[in-house]
Amino acid sequence: MSRNLQISRRTMLRGAGAAIGLPFLEAMFPRTLLAAPAAKAPLRAAFFYIPVGMNMEAWRQPKTPGLPETLMPLKALAGSIVHITGLQQKNAEGLGDGAGDHARDGSVYLTGMHPKKTDGKDINVGISADQVIAQAVGGDTRFPSLEIGTDGGAQSGNCDSGYSCAYSSNISWRTANQPNTKETSPRNLFIRLFGDPKARASEAEVAREASYTRSILDMVNEDSKRLRARLGTSDQGKLDEYLEGVRAIEKQIQGAEKMAANPPPNIELPNGAPADHGEHVKILGSILAAAFQTDSTRVATFMMANSGSNKTFPSLGISEG
Repeated sequence: MSRNLQISRRTMLRGAGAAIGLPFLEAMFPRTLLAAPAAKAPLRAAFFYIPVGMNMEAWRQPKTPGLPETLMPLKALAGSIVHITGLQQKNAEGLGDGAGDHARDGSVYLTGMHPKKTDGKDINVGISADQVIAQAVGGDTRFPSLEIGTDGGAQSGNCDSGYSCAYSSNISWRTANQPNTKETSPRNLFIRLFGDPKARASEAEVAREASYTRSILDMVNEDSKRLRARLGTSDQGKLDEYLEGVRAIEKQIQGAEKMAANPPPNIELPNGAPADHGEHVKILGSILAAAFQTDSTRVATFMMANSGSNKTFPSLGISEG
């Protein structure tokens, strides 16, 4: 087995009707770079938006060493976290426009610009920070940026005291008047990144797939085996870990869809999304991590909910929005 293999960063595992990207492997770096200590994965930027405020006592950096309660799940990364406080977005204030704090909150988050108060087509706020970064590095990846969220939301009409719904539904703006709408369906996001696990290469597969749910990994299995046999030990471990992660995401999506297909009576569920908000966020987050791992993108935004959302959190004992 060769351990001097060198492959392109854009190499994909391929099978009948499917293709899937690869994580960063040592085999993707020139041998001269591997000999140097600076062969590192590229920098990435992800912006997470949490609307309607935070429990600041659990969010602020404590006076004693350590992380605040809300960030304790990141304890293992504490040495890499910079907790910035004291910032203010003056343009999120009314500035003579009156009510509409929620719409301004979301639209100002990454643009830093005061939105024009309108519920018509003449929306105007500014290009967002994620898109400035995407313009610089987006050409190196399949997707210049990804926009993800748990709420769809209207893109027109009055959603907050005379402000367009576009301001409340988006944080990513490619121009001052063109928002990047977000993907809310885990399955659609997965297919966009990795392809459709149910893609059929022939009529014979139609009948065969009617009896079982097919994994995209099954479709690229032979190619992954061939590649693995040519990789070094370290890269084999990375490939195995990555493929296990993709399989886990598929199972999460399938499980969530089964739950949504059999909801309790009198509960209306969003199409293609888990009923539980926490599960929805977790699955989308797993797919985003895989997108970074495969260098499918280096820039992303994630709206936990729309600005001014009335979403409830029954799993936390919060039944009112």
